[in-house]
Order: sequence, then structure tokens, then C-alpha cells
Amino acid sequence: MKGFLLEVGKMNTENNNSYETSVSNNPSTAGAFAHQQSGGAVSGAVIDQLSRTKGWARFLGILGFITCGFMILGGIALALMEAATRSEMEESKGFRIFMSMVYIVIAAFYFYPSFKLNQYASRIGKLVQQPTEENLVSALDSQRVFWKFFGIIMMVTLILYLLVIIGAIISASTMYVSR
Repeated sequence: MKGFLLEVGKMNTENNNSYETSVSNNPSTAGAFAHQQSGGAVSGAVIDQLSRTKGWARFLGILGFITCGFMILGGIALALMEAATRSEMEESKGFRIFMSMVYIVIAAFYFYPSFKLNQYASRIGKLVQQPTEENLVSALDSQRVFWKFFGIIMMVTLILYLLVIIGAIISASTMYVSR
């Protein structure tokens, strides 16, 4: 490792630029570091790859908004059905109201990632128009927030599944023992 560092140091002093690394001299990797060398400009390859995700991010974001709308409509429909049939079926009292609230809460959880995906797509569009490092960081930050939220939701979902499975096993075992 020490020899490698000395070699890199020699290469930098030979080029008379103490801030340049040996990676920037390699033509195959120079494009990947263009944003560092050019004072804030982002390479065309990076912009091209990110712009390919823009349409899909926008599509999935819009589908998420549509899903939110249908879930809210479903929640409202369940609440209205509860109000219309409340006197007829006393045993299901309040269940539809509870389910309508669940639908609306789930719609709220769908809204945020859909918003972040649309924000990411918009920021990619801005990056294509103005290829600066600031716009790149802004777009990637929207994507980071989306994936962080999605990861947290997946962890919570897996924990809930585990709790349901454990509850089902305990319930089944107590039913079997009571026979």
C-alpha cells in the first residue's frame, strides 16, 4: 500500500498538478470524474443514464397518485356503506369505518413515495437542461429519500408479517391443545 501511494505521488508531481490523481489520466475512467475536473459540469454519460430513468420514475409516480385516489375513494365508499347499512347489521358495527380509515392511511403512505418519484423525474429534467453538479445532487437526493422511505416501509411490513405469522402459530397451537 505504501508503494502504491508513493507511485501515485510521483505521478502527481510529474504532472506538476498536486490535485490531479492518476485516475484522471486514464481515458476509460476520465469521463466518470468529469464533474470533479470541470468545476461542476456533469458528464454526458451520467446525464444519459439518469435521463433514461426519468420516464419510468414519472410513470410510477403517476400510478402511485392514481392508486392513492382509488384508495381514498374506496375508503369513502366503505364509510358511506357503513352509514347506509348501520341499522341493518349491528354485528359489523364500525368495522367498515375502521377499514375506511385504514384505506385512507395507506393512501397517505402511497402519496409520499409517489411525490418523491415525481420530484426525482422533475429534477432529472432540470439536470438535462442545466447539467450542473448541484442539479445532479438534487436529483439523487430525491431518489435517496424515496429509497429510504421504501426501505423503512419494507422493514415495518416484514416485522408485521412476522408478528402475524407468530400470532397465527400461537393461535393454532392453543386451538390444537384445547381439543
